[in-house]
Amino acid sequence: MNQKQFIKLLLLFLVVGGVGFAVYKRNNSTWKSETTSERKLLPDLDVNAVAQISLKKDENGVTLAKKNEIWVVKERNDYPANFETISDFVQKARDAKVVQTEPIGASQLARMELVPPGKATPSGLAVELKGSADKTLGSFILGKFHVKPTETATAWGGNDGGWPDGRFALVSDKTGTAKLISEPFRETEAKPVLWLNKEFFHIEKAKAIASVSTNAANSWKVARDSETALWKLVDAKPGEQVDTNKLAALNSVMSSAQFTDLAMNPKPEETLLDHPLLVTIETFDNFTYVMKVGRKPGDDHYFTMTVNANISKERTPGKDEKPEDKAKLDKEFQGKAQKLEEKLKQEKRYEGWVYMLPGYNV
Repeated sequence: MNQKQFIKLLLLFLVVGGVGFAVYKRNNSTWKSETTSERKLLPDLDVNAVAQISLKKDENGVTLAKKNEIWVVKERNDYPANFETISDFVQKARDAKVVQTEPIGASQLARMELVPPGKATPSGLAVELKGSADKTLGSFILGKFHVKPTETATAWGGNDGGWPDGRFALVSDKTGTAKLISEPFRETEAKPVLWLNKEFFHIEKAKAIASVSTNAANSWKVARDSETALWKLVDAKPGEQVDTNKLAALNSVMSSAQFTDLAMNPKPEETLLDHPLLVTIETFDNFTYVMKVGRKPGDDHYFTMTVNANISKERTPGKDEKPEDKAKLDKEFQGKAQKLEEKLKQEKRYEGWVYMLPGYNV
């Protein structure tokens, strides 16, 4: 290579390098990292001060509020909300880090799914967090997901489209700047049912089960003498044979009950809860559950329940009980009685509501 060729190559290198640096500077002027003081979406959010959260997207909306120190879902007549879900969301809102920022105009909001609800469809997910005296602690709009490409192949060939590793957001007091945050908020939606506390009652140690149908011919009752004994059909008629497989399934009846949603102000003629299937279950712990099952809308049934219990306050000593064993047995009895009282108190909270119960529970 002679000197003339070397100079030409050097000049070409400088030109290419200059173009690359210019592109880098231009991109940096569009997408720039936040300064140290602005690295979080809501840097001043006090999570302990949050007393209300509202989320809205298109026609969906939910308001979560702290009432008597308990979080409730307002759109479900103040039914208890899932505190763990709320706590997780608030902490994510506080800790969400801003990766990059970009100036954004009104004409670009729809492309980034950052349009406020009511202005267009689909809109962004509008979030507002409030404290006492209805004071706004922070508000923002969650928009389009940022998807990280992946090489994982799908069953149909090609890749799976990637996985959200961030999301675009618009803070209310900085509407001219779109922020790419590290938290995608994948499970955050403005649907009341997703925020309900789904913990439900659990029947244990069933002793007797009676099912009273609107058609008397379909009513029946079964019982057993102990937790390990076989179920027997009460008042069985001569020649009647029971299906032992179906009876065995009753050992765990309603032991893991769950509901899908609540019915808001349903009419009796729609639910048939004024003429329901009536199920009464008694347990060896002296709990009595009375359940009403109504009309089946889709895959769910309308359902209500009440529970009562006859919990002994004192233990009856055994016939040959030794004095040295009394204190230990009394302590064990009181401990069990206390747990049963707590269980009754907890399950009493499920009375007075109309639930949507999955068909497989019924």
